[in-house]
Amino acid sequence: MTHLNYLHYIRQQAIFLTENLTHTQFIEPLPILSQASIGKHLRHIIDVFESVAAGIYHDSLSFDKRSRNIEIENDRFLALETLTHWIERIESADLNKTITLVSNFSMEAEEVEMCTETTLGRELVYAIEHAIHHFAIIKIGIVHNFGIKVTDDFGVAPSTIRFHKKTGT
Repeated sequence: MTHLNYLHYIRQQAIFLTENLTHTQFIEPLPILSQASIGKHLRHIIDVFESVAAGIYHDSLSFDKRSRNIEIENDRFLALETLTHWIERIESADLNKTITLVSNFSMEAEEVEMCTETTLGRELVYAIEHAIHHFAIIKIGIVHNFGIKVTDDFGVAPSTIRFHKKTGT
């Protein structure tokens, strides 16, 4: 499986959400998710992919300076459309491109940026793993609050799926 296969895996999980949740379920703050909604989690996933895509057009990217577009977290169809847009851009990118990851771990108002040399492909791997992690959180919310059945692999890392297949667990 390549990066692109995993991007399609992420898109399929987003399609599942748009097809199986109502508008109200998508935007409802859920106590089990610390009052975050499914839409907020999906928007956050999109923000990270959008940050990776910025590396296609620039020599650097920053996950700290995400767009946080509120419209996306309130419209599941816009969320799917936006995610698909960024995935399509990333699919045609040179994943070996060297870029600078700009990070700020300061909890204070001042910005203390750190720069790390990386590649677009490495940051795409991060975005994919990050998305799977958030889909696992989303799974908790939709199963607990809405009783929606999800596939066994929804929000599960490919390495875990392989482990379960190998061990029969």
